[in-house]
Amino acid sequence: MTIRHETRKIGKTVRHRRIEPFTLLEGVLGAFSTNSIPRYRTAVTSLLREGPLLVDVFVYHALDNWPDEAIVRLRAEFVALFQSVAKDDRASVKSDGIGTASAMTFKPQSTRGAAAVLAAGQIRDIVVLQAVIALHLVGLKNLRTCKAGDCRLPFITRWGKEHCSVRCQKRTERRRNREAARKQERRRLEREQRRRRGR
Repeated sequence: MTIRHETRKIGKTVRHRRIEPFTLLEGVLGAFSTNSIPRYRTAVTSLLREGPLLVDVFVYHALDNWPDEAIVRLRAEFVALFQSVAKDDRASVKSDGIGTASAMTFKPQSTRGAAAVLAAGQIRDIVVLQAVIALHLVGLKNLRTCKAGDCRLPFITRWGKEHCSVRCQKRTERRRNREAARKQERRRLEREQRRRRGR
């Protein structure tokens, strides 16, 4: 499903380009899998600007002054939520969920004969709502956790991928290949020892 956003400012509303919720969440989870606060801030900005809801322009201005600690906390809440609902990890990670802290308002706004609903409220609450709606549009069946033993980060999959990135996939393949080579070497050594004993 594609959410349509126009690229122009209309009153207190900013509408942006077209983006699928799938692509939006893929980018957000990719940013949240790093250890970079600027990338976290970019992910939060993406959720605000490109999420399914239209957002009051004043919220964008307030985001510039939002402290890094709040963004890091929100990132931790999202990762815990995504891990708890991911297809592969539902039983192993527990989350109390994520909620909104204050009231939000949804204002109707008409522009040139068209009507839209505009979300206004606290930054955190709007970001949470944007992410939850996008997750709903994508579908929980497409949310997975990385199969790499040392990663376990949540990611969105379209084609049944098992790893969040090519790096994790290659690392897992190298481990598998090394383990297979060790097993093969052990078997070879065991056969050689049996031959020596049989002589």
